[in-house]
Amino acid sequence: MPVVNLDLNRLGKWFPGRSIQQLIDALPFIALDIESISDNEIRIEYNPNRPDFSSDYGIARALRGYLGIETGAPKINLVRTNRYKILSDEPKDLSRPIIRGLVVKGLKLDAQAIKQLSSIQDDLHEGIGRRKIKSSIGIYPLNDIKFPLRYTSISNNLTFTFVKKSLPTIVSDLINHDIAIKYRQSHRNYDNKYSALLDNENKLISVPPLVSYGTETLESGERELFIEVTSVDRKLAEDMIAILAALVHDMGSKLKTIVIETPRSITYSPSLELSNIMVTVDHVNYTLGTKLSSEEIITSLRKSRLDARAVKNNKSTIKCTIPRYRVDIFDKTDIVEEVAIGYGIKNLIPSIPSSNLSGNVNKVSRYFNVIRIIMVGLGFLEVNNFSLIDRKIQFDFMGDKCEPDKSLTVEGAQNADLDILRTSLMPSLMLNLSRNVHEAYPQKIFEIAKVYNNETVLEQWHLAVLLAYSGANFTDAKSVLQGFLSTSFGSDMTTEPVTSSHFNEGRCAKIVIASDQIGELGEFTSHVIDCFRLRVPVSGFEINLSKMLNIES
Repeated sequence: MPVVNLDLNRLGKWFPGRSIQQLIDALPFIALDIESISDNEIRIEYNPNRPDFSSDYGIARALRGYLGIETGAPKINLVRTNRYKILSDEPKDLSRPIIRGLVVKGLKLDAQAIKQLSSIQDDLHEGIGRRKIKSSIGIYPLNDIKFPLRYTSISNNLTFTFVKKSLPTIVSDLINHDIAIKYRQSHRNYDNKYSALLDNENKLISVPPLVSYGTETLESGERELFIEVTSVDRKLAEDMIAILAALVHDMGSKLKTIVIETPRSITYSPSLELSNIMVTVDHVNYTLGTKLSSEEIITSLRKSRLDARAVKNNKSTIKCTIPRYRVDIFDKTDIVEEVAIGYGIKNLIPSIPSSNLSGNVNKVSRYFNVIRIIMVGLGFLEVNNFSLIDRKIQFDFMGDKCEPDKSLTVEGAQNADLDILRTSLMPSLMLNLSRNVHEAYPQKIFEIAKVYNNETVLEQWHLAVLLAYSGANFTDAKSVLQGFLSTSFGSDMTTEPVTSSHFNEGRCAKIVIASDQIGELGEFTSHVIDCFRLRVPVSGFEINLSKMLNIES
């Protein structure tokens, strides 16, 4: 979970008449987790779906609403002007097709404000920007930028002078820098052509997301800023610039638009248009188990920094207005959550379910508990991993071919490293071993979890077992498998030779029970061992528990 640091003295100045302890006690009730508290600072974890919480200004904004100091959607004044222009090529001709911007006036930066700007920039890059691969931000002193700007494609071998630097630089020298190399994958289809932002003197401002001059040049006392966001997705760019607009507005600045002109369109940025969602009183009360009136729901929503009013001629329906920076709100379920936060989670009264039946462990869980006991008895340690995994680890590291039609990919994944549902448990277990190379051997681990396949049965339970030590081999893995099957199921099995991309030739087999293949075992290839940077041989097996236990998916 991302973390933001709050200066307690600074927080206290923003809430005169409130004690620091009152403010700290209120933080968990606006969906924040307190990680640690020192004399002068508090570290707070926030949910990645609330990127507006990545600065102390955003947290203070929500806290003022919860405490009833300022309620309703913040009014952000934006002056529309044609003075600041970016002349952009057609999006289809750019490796990073979307650019949005904002001009900030009347700001007075101090060291803490610069720190917060840098922090929210980093958090947005890591979170919804997917480590800059999908979207990135540049923040610059406005005095350094000579408008109108050009957003265009440049080639690898062109020579430019960077803004505020006198020596010419070759683009290839910039993008081959160690820090920039990891972002080059986002440009791989553009034949060494890169999107670049230039000023009207043809000086280079940035090659997003590879390199830019920017936040590190900010100094205390700065009063005017230019902020730009580039992205592969229009909505994502507008989400990020809206969050930044709300932040600098809370810093006490005035906002002015940027005009983005392409050969076919003119766009004013940022767009801070509000959106609306309708919700009924009955739906809110049914979901929360409350008996709130329309007025109480409206008051609660306003305390969550949203606007709300009853629909004319239908008081049981509420029109909720969402500020543009609240990119986490999509439908009426999110609205109900905001009602709960504004009303106060501590004010919700728990009730006992009306059913006279008691909960119990289901049959499948009892089976799995027996299997766990047996595996622990055989000297293995259980691990639990996420169902999501990086496709590179799932397929490339294992030497397997990715078949998109058979795998399930997460649309709009919040983490670029967790973008596909597991088709096998072994890659996750190999990753566990790779993170424990400094621990003593032997290392023997197992996992019981679901795997997902879009070709046959959608979800099935599997058991995977790995042995890692200097002598780990096919025979050891088979011995553990035989002991497990004999103890757990009283079953005999046979093994038949098979060819596998992740097991050594001649040292792998498919596992067959009653003429039905239920898994595979073997010794992992040197390619797999090297990819996971392991120092010892590894062997293991994976079996389909759903087949063996006749579990319905």
